[in-house]
Amino acid sequence: MAAAGHLDGRTRTLLALLVGCLGAARPLQAQGGPPLATDDPGTPGPGHVEVNISVEGEREVDGSLYDAPRLDANIGVGARLQFKLEVPWSVATTSAEPARSGLGNVILGVKWRFAESGSVAVSTYPQVTLGGFGSATAQGVADSGTAILLPVEFGWDAGPVSLNAEVGYQRGQGPAEVLYGLALARQLRPTLELLGECHGNSDSEFAQQGVLCGLGFRWDWAASATLLGAYATGVTGSVLDRPDHRLYGGVQLRW
Repeated sequence: MAAAGHLDGRTRTLLALLVGCLGAARPLQAQGGPPLATDDPGTPGPGHVEVNISVEGEREVDGSLYDAPRLDANIGVGARLQFKLEVPWSVATTSAEPARSGLGNVILGVKWRFAESGSVAVSTYPQVTLGGFGSATAQGVADSGTAILLPVEFGWDAGPVSLNAEVGYQRGQGPAEVLYGLALARQLRPTLELLGECHGNSDSEFAQQGVLCGLGFRWDWAASATLLGAYATGVTGSVLDRPDHRLYGGVQLRW
C-alpha cells in the first residue's frame, strides 16, 4: 500500500497546475456537483429542473467501469429543496473477459439547504443507492445490496478563494465508509468556469483510504445548456482502495 503522505512527481505537477490555474482567475462562488464528485449546497430553484447526461469512466486495478450513459435528474421544490433521480447504464471491462453491461444501481436523493447566511450555505443530501437487478449484479455491473449515504455540504466565499466542502457517512453491505471532498471554482470567462477538486474515501477508522485530485470545467454554450468535463487521478492510497483514474464528460440541460 502506498504511504498516505507520499506524493510522486505526477501528483506534485497536477497539484501545482490546479493551484496555479485557480489562483490566476478572479473569484467565483464555488460550485460542486457534476462534473465533480464533491457536491455543493446549491439547488435548481422552485419549479426548475436540471438533467445531467454524462459518460463517466473509472480505471481500477482489475479493469474499468463505465456509466455510459448516466442520467441524473434534479427537480427543485421551493427555494432550498431538491429531489434527485440517477440512473446509469453500466459497462464493465477486463483484459481477460468480454465487456459486460446492464442497468447499474439507481440512486434516489433529497437535498435540503437548511442554513444560509451571506456567503455561507450548508446543506444535507441523504441518498439511497438501490440494489441492482439479478442479471446486472451477476455480470458485475451493479452491487446487489442497498447503500445509504448521509452527507453534509458547505459552501463558502473566502475572498481570494471560494470553496465547497463535503463530508459524508455511507453504509451498505460491506464496511462503513467516510466520503470527503474539497472543490474550488473560478470564472475564466463569462461562459467558462474552471474547477479543481480533491475527493476521497476511507474506512470508518481512516486506516485505509484513497484520494483522487483533478481539474474540470463548465462551458455555457447555450442559455439552458452547459458542457461538463473533468479528469482526476489517484494521489494517495492503495489502488485497491480507489480508482487509478476517473474521467467525466457530459452536458447539463436546464429549464
